[in-house]
Amino acid sequence: MAPGAGNAFENIALAHREIYALYEIAQSMGTSLGVADTMALISAKLTKIIPWSGCALFLHQPDTDTLQCRFASGVDAPQLLDANLATGDGLSGWVARNRRTLVNADPRVTFEAAGIAAPTQLKSAIICPLFFDDAFIGCLALYHMEPNQYTEDHRRLIERIAEQAGPVVHNSIVFEQTQEDSLTDSLTGLPNRRSMFVHLSRELARAERLKSEVALIVMDIDGFKAINDTYGHTVGDHALREVAVALQVALRPYDLCVAMPGRVHHRARRLLARRGGPQASRAPAACDGYQARSAGRQAARARRERWRFGLPRRWRHL
Repeated sequence: MAPGAGNAFENIALAHREIYALYEIAQSMGTSLGVADTMALISAKLTKIIPWSGCALFLHQPDTDTLQCRFASGVDAPQLLDANLATGDGLSGWVARNRRTLVNADPRVTFEAAGIAAPTQLKSAIICPLFFDDAFIGCLALYHMEPNQYTEDHRRLIERIAEQAGPVVHNSIVFEQTQEDSLTDSLTGLPNRRSMFVHLSRELARAERLKSEVALIVMDIDGFKAINDTYGHTVGDHALREVAVALQVALRPYDLCVAMPGRVHHRARRLLARRGGPQASRAPAACDGYQARSAGRQAARARRERWRFGLPRRWRHL
């Protein structure tokens, strides 16, 4: 074999893997996946061309100008999941501010900025900004347990991948938002009727399997039409939101409170609370009649108190 032929073959093989990885990431643009599933796919493709011990995705939150870690995998990186960094803080914050790739920085800077005091095995990082239509959407971060692991060639590769990954990640954000909107009442922020049927089907199947019980509590808001007629729909909307907050506070974390459109008035709504129980191992009877009645009384008290103290004085009597 001629001198240098081995390196030539290695370069050809690397170029082939690079092209194929880019192709596979581009193919994922047509899939309907959430952020976590999309990043699991992208990170798996990355391993073929860029070595990493940990991988994380930080998404930009324009309202607060912060970065939130929405995906983390590998060594120590899961400690960063759901962490929030201000723009300028940590490695990803620096990339967000300067819109430039950072190579071989110390991952401890990010962990400290996220308030994580535990030591990390990660020694080097390469972090690249992600864009969609020239708008910054977040950062892709790769970490390695070896110091100075990344080269200028890795910079070139991750920036090429970021060109494909940006639109893919943006699509996953839109997909999640669309899903959330389709299952959420836009006025109160509560789950809607479609969400209720999804959850209720699951709870009924579990109750049948475990021979336990499920209870439904349907609550109407007395005098709501009078509020709309007297003070207008803006005040009526505020009243609904206040009642929704009161019911959510009164329910247990695993209960579901749902807003359902009313049939009598186009702005009136019914609020329905489903009392589901804890896991069967803890309480085989998920929610019996006594528990349901107790829950109903507790929710009604919370609603009355919110109605009395959380609403304008001039219509507390309604």
